[in-house]
Amino acid sequence: MCDQISVFFPAIIYVGNQYVQTVRQETYLENPATKKWHLFQFNYPSGKSWRAIINNKPNFCPKCPSIYVTKFESYEQFFEATSSKAKYSPINSKFAYLSLMGASRHNLFYALDVDGKFRHIGLTQMLDGWVKPDAQKIVPVQLTPNGRIIPLPHGTTLPNRFETVHQPLVSSKQGANNLHLAKEALKSDSPDGALLLLALMREISIQSFGSVLPGVDITLGGFVDAQVQEVNNNGKWRITATQTRMLHCLFREANGWWDWIWDGNGNFRPIFQPNIPA
Repeated sequence: MCDQISVFFPAIIYVGNQYVQTVRQETYLENPATKKWHLFQFNYPSGKSWRAIINNKPNFCPKCPSIYVTKFESYEQFFEATSSKAKYSPINSKFAYLSLMGASRHNLFYALDVDGKFRHIGLTQMLDGWVKPDAQKIVPVQLTPNGRIIPLPHGTTLPNRFETVHQPLVSSKQGANNLHLAKEALKSDSPDGALLLLALMREISIQSFGSVLPGVDITLGGFVDAQVQEVNNNGKWRITATQTRMLHCLFREANGWWDWIWDGNGNFRPIFQPNIPA
């Protein structure tokens, strides 16, 4: 059986007279022989959808004419036919999510400000490659519940959950790390909550010590267990009240904790440990 990962990307489209946030979904299968990932299914905000059917399983009969299917007699045939676009990691963008809910909660986009009107709304400051305008006119924006776009202060950012991989068809350290984090986070009932928890743990360690140090997971876990509300002047630890509240909330949402360990290759890597029911 092949490993499978679904990746979700937030998007904004214009429908009627308002903006609507939606999600692009892509599902990949791993080729066990090459360890590369092949696009198996996608659903785009435009309404276009596609999926591969292998060995006629499952028995799939699309009811929507915009869903296209391609049939393959075997996994080997599928992997060979799609090999030219196979990726070393399906997680190539820092804006990738591992669940529909996670992508739906995304609240930062970028837009080109043209005389007070927003155009070319995308996920990155390069507006996803659509245009290359004056960088000063690109502003971070947010979608309101009533379908309007409002500007945010320049410099507004989100926690770094994944790294951007510029050449997904080429093996890279960033791509391998993204894949490792995704597989670990999927152990959680809320994988995107688990990734936010990891990003917060990193943020606290870096602001306190300049890097992620061995034992940070144990100390932060102790603060959570003790219901500490704020940490200041405890050694070098600097944790705000907001950060401690977020730690408690994300610990409950993820239903687990991240441990940093040295693996067999000498890499210092985070491992997600789900809570075991009593």
